[in-house]
Amino acid sequence: MRLNVAYIREFETGGVREGNELYFVVYKDNPKEEGWYINAFDRTKNIPKLRQRSNIVFVVDGRVSDGDMYGLKYIRVHDVFLAINQLREYVLSILNPLVVGVTGSVGKTTTAAMIQSILSKRFECGRIYSKRLTPLNLSSWIVNYMDPSHEVLCLEYSMYRPHHISFF
Repeated sequence: MRLNVAYIREFETGGVREGNELYFVVYKDNPKEEGWYINAFDRTKNIPKLRQRSNIVFVVDGRVSDGDMYGLKYIRVHDVFLAINQLREYVLSILNPLVVGVTGSVGKTTTAAMIQSILSKRFECGRIYSKRLTPLNLSSWIVNYMDPSHEVLCLEYSMYRPHHISFF
């Protein structure tokens, strides 16, 4: 089952498990507040166009009414972001990989690729690709792509505010 927490291009081009999907209806009205996102977004607007897909179970919180979900399969949680965080933390508690993060202005992708290549000679090494690392896309990568065999996780810290580095 795929957990669709955030839009990730690789989800659309294959490379993820086919079949059922948990679609998390996330939103940010004031993205500049914490600085993770550039633009406001609201995935409730995607519900009408996803209605015909029988393989989706939506995960919603109080922002979405039961009437909006009429005829659809859905799970109601108190806080959709808390649910995502708990899933991510659960997966990480099972895997517990050593994390190697690369930050800086230029060369992060190349450096992370070299580190992964070198570490893969000795360890099972996962890699997360993202132009802009955010809590939502990191959660998507972790719950969908990390494997119990991964001993090391290599990623780029492409961030815009100083507290973002310490958060991860």
